[in-house]
Amino acid sequence: MNKRPAKPTPMSWIVPYLTVADVGKAVDFYHQVFGFEILSTAADESGNMFHAELKYKDIVIMCGQAGMCGSKAQTPCQGNYQPPITLYLYCEAVDEFYKKVKQSVAKIIAEPADQFWGDRIFQVTDLDGYAWSFATNVADHQ
Repeated sequence: MNKRPAKPTPMSWIVPYLTVADVGKAVDFYHQVFGFEILSTAADESGNMFHAELKYKDIVIMCGQAGMCGSKAQTPCQGNYQPPITLYLYCEAVDEFYKKVKQSVAKIIAEPADQFWGDRIFQVTDLDGYAWSFATNVADHQ
């Protein structure tokens, strides 16, 4: 029987894998704008990144180049569709984080607002059209 753990450290038990148009640009964006830590990247012989793993607090996301390994997956922008999911992340101070993100190329979907479940959130889309909600819990669920 294999004694190896079922998942490698520091992976979460669920890891979103985002298809992106340009892994290098996506990595820079997630690192500089959202504050993700770059865990690893993979590049081809020309130095073009085709895969990356990034960490935010205790979650990990992966991103891969559109068309990689023969995949037909497209980004929301490439496919001209609204993504069917939103990535929902907690941050320490949502209003301060919003000010930082607003200065970037991220597209603001919704300004910070208190929600009935007790979180204050804002929503953006990234370079590839993925929807992200950032939240800070400010009250008990009503």
